[in-house]
Amino acid sequence: MKQNCKRIALFTTHLSLNVIQERQAGYISALKKSNSYNDSLIFKIENLKDAEDTIRSILIKSEIDAIFVVDELMAAKTIKIARQLNIEIPENLKVIGCGDGELSREFYPSISSVDFHAENIGKIAVTNLINRIKSKSQIDFKSTVVESSLIQRNSSFASD
Repeated sequence: MKQNCKRIALFTTHLSLNVIQERQAGYISALKKSNSYNDSLIFKIENLKDAEDTIRSILIKSEIDAIFVVDELMAAKTIKIARQLNIEIPENLKVIGCGDGELSREFYPSISSVDFHAENIGKIAVTNLINRIKSKSQIDFKSTVVESSLIQRNSSFASD
């Protein structure tokens, strides 16, 4: 949004997974706050086997200038297909994925991503589990918010 993107799509999958639902909710919330929300720009790509054909069709038919993708592999597939269609990344299409794995760092162009700090989440989960096991009384489940961060790379930010 800060880079003048007006039509920001969401490529999502497996809405039965809570983590994917949360990512979609975050996308919707952010775009509603900026008055840019358009539910016709949410694309559910359920079948990874056919994902490339689906992504190709969306990129050909839709006027999108940015895409938030709920996972790293689909972000890489999106960039690959955009390049096959001669869509310049990031000049004509910006792509941001989720998860800061090796694929995001090593793919070309490198993939901007939302880092959820999985190591911190793991530490918190283990600490909570140990406390629950050690407790002689019933401990209520609690939610902990772990801040995420955007790692800008070449798929959304043109380096000089």
